[in-house]
Amino acid sequence: MTRLMEWPGQPNIADFFPFLRWLDPQGLRRNAERDLGKALEIASRFVKERVEEKKRGNEKRKDFLDVLLEFEGNGKDEPAKFS
Repeated sequence: MTRLMEWPGQPNIADFFPFLRWLDPQGLRRNAERDLGKALEIASRFVKERVEEKKRGNEKRKDFLDVLLEFEGNGKDEPAKFS
């Protein structure tokens, strides 16, 4: 999480010289994709564990993740369900 919070605050040379963007001279894009991928992997494990708990009927608590998983919108102004 520390690295995930650090990379957006680093100055990027490609912001000042747009023709360098495709080179990614500092490796910021590569590092950001790596760190974000790890964070999404961790978050997806939390969701999978919670869904499995729900299937088994081991629901002990109700927190924000449970509320997000149970969300059903109207489909017009908001999504019908979160993916």
